[in-house]
Amino acid sequence: MTKILNETTTSPASTPWYVRVLLGISAWVSAILISIGIFAITGIEDSLVIFGLVFIGACFYLKKNSTSVFLSQLAFAGSAVGQVSLAVGIGNIFDSMLVVATIMLVVEILLLLIFPDLVHKIISTVLAVIAVKVILVDLEVQYLESILIIIANGFALYIWNKKDWHNEQMQTAIRYALPVSVFVLLWLDFQSFNKLGFEETLKMIMGLANVGLIAYQAHNVMKELHIDIKTWLGVAIASTLLILLIPSVTVPALLIALLYVIVAIQYRNKLLLGLAILGFIISLSYFYYSLEITLLEKSILMSVTGGLLLIVRTAYLFFRKKIKVLL
Repeated sequence: MTKILNETTTSPASTPWYVRVLLGISAWVSAILISIGIFAITGIEDSLVIFGLVFIGACFYLKKNSTSVFLSQLAFAGSAVGQVSLAVGIGNIFDSMLVVATIMLVVEILLLLIFPDLVHKIISTVLAVIAVKVILVDLEVQYLESILIIIANGFALYIWNKKDWHNEQMQTAIRYALPVSVFVLLWLDFQSFNKLGFEETLKMIMGLANVGLIAYQAHNVMKELHIDIKTWLGVAIASTLLILLIPSVTVPALLIALLYVIVAIQYRNKLLLGLAILGFIISLSYFYYSLEITLLEKSILMSVTGGLLLIVRTAYLFFRKKIKVLL
């Protein structure tokens, strides 16, 4: 028994990954079973707000004062259960999505600031952004979501480009959370993917703003590599970006994916690159199937796109010795 306890309290750095996975799964199951048991025994449905706050507080204390893999995962899972209970309890009391979203926005911002866990901070950031979306929808000003996305993208670029940050864990969390949040916002309305829930003018403005962010980040990359826009290589890179940008202005998800691909390549970050490519594939696939054009027109579009990509690949093979540092 002593040996088992010692193994479960081993620090994460010295624990094999497969053991951490098993401990994480067991912690989540434990948190769910504990909450179900409390509900069944005490009939606490009428006090979900209190239960949620107590659970979140207890899990915060547990996470802050424990180095055990199991207890850390238990604290994470328990916090999630507590947040769900809190949201449901607030909904039962006020019966208003606006009130629920506003209170949970405050809770998520607070947890982002104080909860000592990277993944938890990422999820809190994403949930906070979703809460803002719910508030905008409830107030019937969801078209302002385009402004929210522009701000989120701009702040994400600022965080990625900023060298020094007083809280490294917070910086890392925001770096990954904001791109994920933007994709979540764009994908929440799948039924009208082409319109994305925005008015056409604002959608175009957002597209142009994203083009500006991409141009800015591409300029930073070229500046780091000492590539002058007036040279033949600079013209080739600018032309390639232009080919990709023009048809994507009215498709924000594709532009945003391309933006984070550039950021990931610049900072050689494989995780962000994977997220950006996944977002690009999902967005492109759904956009293609949502096009209200004939199959022949889709085939022509695919052929033209394939031809352009072949041109880009040929250009890359030709210039790869000069741009290999990017990869």
